[in-house]
Amino acid sequence: MDVKLDPIDEIMLAVYFRGLKIDEGMGQIKAIILAHGYATASSIANVANRLLGKNFFESFDMPIDISVEDIAAKVLNYVENNDVSRGLVILVDMGSLTDIDELFKKHINGPVAIINNVSTQMALYLGSMLDKELFLEEMIEKLEKANKMDYKIIYPRKEKEKVIITSCQTGMGTAIQIQKLLHDSISEDLGIKVLAHDFNRLKELGTSETIFQVYDVLAIVGTADPGIKQVPYLSLEDIITGTGEEKMRKIFVPIVSEEHFAEINKNIIWNCSLERVIDSITILDSEKILSQVEEFVNRLEIRWDECCYSGGCS
Repeated sequence: MDVKLDPIDEIMLAVYFRGLKIDEGMGQIKAIILAHGYATASSIANVANRLLGKNFFESFDMPIDISVEDIAAKVLNYVENNDVSRGLVILVDMGSLTDIDELFKKHINGPVAIINNVSTQMALYLGSMLDKELFLEEMIEKLEKANKMDYKIIYPRKEKEKVIITSCQTGMGTAIQIQKLLHDSISEDLGIKVLAHDFNRLKELGTSETIFQVYDVLAIVGTADPGIKQVPYLSLEDIITGTGEEKMRKIFVPIVSEEHFAEINKNIIWNCSLERVIDSITILDSEKILSQVEEFVNRLEIRWDECCYSGGCS
């Protein structure tokens, strides 16, 4: 450049260039991010590079309709202009991109790791290991262990709706019929739902079943007890025969008035009369029902005899 430098000029230039902290990155493992979308890959790379304080990641944003061949061409162009002899890590967003290795195997001179389901957390963790200059195989093993899926199901904290569950050991068909009988007996303005549910799931999962997390379950009504101690069970036979009134009172009275309970009880007696239930359900315990019918007939005969003996009949 035809510029004469004094020794002091050379010293100042040396200090200046040293202060720039230019890092050619030769011999380091390289990393790129490939993701579909307008700025998905570049956004992840930008966040990771800024938080890590170094430019570890190159990014390639790809249209949704881009072909695998076009993606491979982008990677090949990167490989031709960068030293990847120590290794290259490619973070991709979808499984289909993992097939790109077949298109550039012959053009690489170092190991390549392709990792699916890229995320910002994954990029940060990989970047921290690139900074420590770990071996490629060691980084991939650590990355696999660190990216196990964690999950949490969050249920709303609002006051749960009150519900009565109906179930049947033989299947959902009868449970739905029982649901209809009870639904017609409980006024909608009381805010009590009646839902049919699978008996086997109730028996197997108990209060771990999702319906108990979403609703405040008042009782289970059905043809067989699923054995959930925390929730009262009321058999359909008890409702039909009237022996379950006290159990029903314990279920309803804490949340409705005596007046409303009397109305519910009256409706249930009507809607769950033997004739109406038999029209809807055919799997009742016939032995128990017949014993009730027999007792009713016996009482009727006694009343009839008493009436005739007193001269009340002709």
